[in-house]
Amino acid sequence: MFDTGEKGFVPVPIILRKLFRFLSTPETRVLLYLYLRASRYGICYPSIEEIVHELGLASKKNLLPHIAGLEEKKFISIRTNGSRTFYLVHDPRVAINHLLAERRITNEDLFEINDLYADLNQSPAGKREDASR
Repeated sequence: MFDTGEKGFVPVPIILRKLFRFLSTPETRVLLYLYLRASRYGICYPSIEEIVHELGLASKKNLLPHIAGLEEKKFISIRTNGSRTFYLVHDPRVAINHLLAERRITNEDLFEINDLYADLNQSPAGKREDASR
């Protein structure tokens, strides 16, 4: 048994387990890596080369499409300042709202997501505006 009270552990949102179906396996690996690198404010700035090395990828061409996919799905935002790239790992609600707007999350998916949020005593995620249609 490990003690999460000791250093070396970071929080990962439990709600992610309801969102894995919207991510490819490589996107999931990259997202988890960024969570593990992020500060308490959700920001990290590992180099592409460092990510490639630590994930055991052959080259950056095996990484960049998955980073782009995470950004497109609004799990992360990316900004560059000079030669440094910064990653902001969003609260999963940002991705949920985006996926709802894009009609990738069904009403059944949203029910499951919000059922877990209720179990966690957290407010529900966004609602589809046209759920009655």
